[in-house]
Amino acid sequence: MRQNTSQLIQDIRDNRVDLVLISFMPEEKDIEAVPLMKDELVLVASPKHGLTQKQNIHIRDLGEEAFIAHTVASRSRHRVVEAFRSTDTPLNITMEVASIETIKKLIAMNLGIGFVPEMCVRDELDRRELVRLPLDGFEYQRTIWLARRRTDAHSHAAKEFTSVVVSLAPLARSSTV
Repeated sequence: MRQNTSQLIQDIRDNRVDLVLISFMPEEKDIEAVPLMKDELVLVASPKHGLTQKQNIHIRDLGEEAFIAHTVASRSRHRVVEAFRSTDTPLNITMEVASIETIKKLIAMNLGIGFVPEMCVRDELDRRELVRLPLDGFEYQRTIWLARRRTDAHSHAAKEFTSVVVSLAPLARSSTV
């Protein structure tokens, strides 16, 4: 389930969910979190797209491109908008879509290019359904956090799930929840 992060934090507080995965460290004192992994925002295109032939691409080269974007206002989207604004390059968003799965399918159909979290496109990149474009001058990496209520009263299932996830997560090995 994907929801607005502020709603997820409220869901934890209201005991509607035990755990959430979010893309920033929560500031709320009654919520604890452990970093799990880093995830990079990447620019992807269909293998048929003309930009796949270029060795180096800069934001300034993308002013004429059609972008497929996520409808959710996020830090990632803000960073992309700022990168285009700072280079005086128009960001031509031709479609806004609520689902990253749909964004990937539209990009694979060569209807545009887009910025997506790398963790969401690894399989498509491996299968060559999508191609990562080499973008100079733009880098955005976020941390994925496992968050929960700051209490000892977690369900057995939530405790076990947290234990397994933390044991497997590269960043969590140095942190504890």
